[in-house]
Amino acid sequence: EFDNAYWNKTRTTIIQNSVIAPDGNLTADKLIDDTTSSATHQISRIAAVASGTYTMSIFAKKGEYNFIRFWEDVQTGKQAFFDLDNGIATNVNMDSVSIVDYGNGWYRCIATINIPSAGNFGFRINLTSNGTTTVYNGTGTNGIYIWGAQLEVGANATSYIPTQASTVTRNADVITSGLLNNNTTSYSIFFDINYLGDFYT
Repeated sequence: EFDNAYWNKTRTTIIQNSVIAPDGNLTADKLIDDTTSSATHQISRIAAVASGTYTMSIFAKKGEYNFIRFWEDVQTGKQAFFDLDNGIATNVNMDSVSIVDYGNGWYRCIATINIPSAGNFGFRINLTSNGTTTVYNGTGTNGIYIWGAQLEVGANATSYIPTQASTVTRNADVITSGLLNNNTTSYSIFFDINYLGDFYT
């Protein structure tokens, strides 16, 4: 919930529970700009981290704007723009990025970055009227839809875990099916697996 005070709003406003989120519930918010001319129409969170690799992600859907930017501004200054119309990442100098289509206009925007030393991590999400700069004149009404931001240790985005103001240790993702209890029926099970890293770590 981006209306929570945990998220700092700079020249932006959150309209809570504006559209259906990727999980099917009316919990996605709208992030809208104010009327100023600025490079920082944004929401942000500063987190204390150890050195290492981190992955930031958010589910986003275009509104009047088609782009958002990720920006880690405390230690690295690295950024990535995400095109919510065409489902691509542009103008990137993060260590790696991806954008995943979740249907109904929703994309999960993902960026991985190496933090060189222990200290603060600046997780900033900027509104932008194009895919090259965040400098523009705000309207007071235009924006995008967002849901499910997450910052986690490691080089991959895992399934979303809702949290507020504190870290959470993830449980294993488990798939269950009642079909396996029926011994009289023949069926096949198919797994589509996307290999993301070293199985031995």
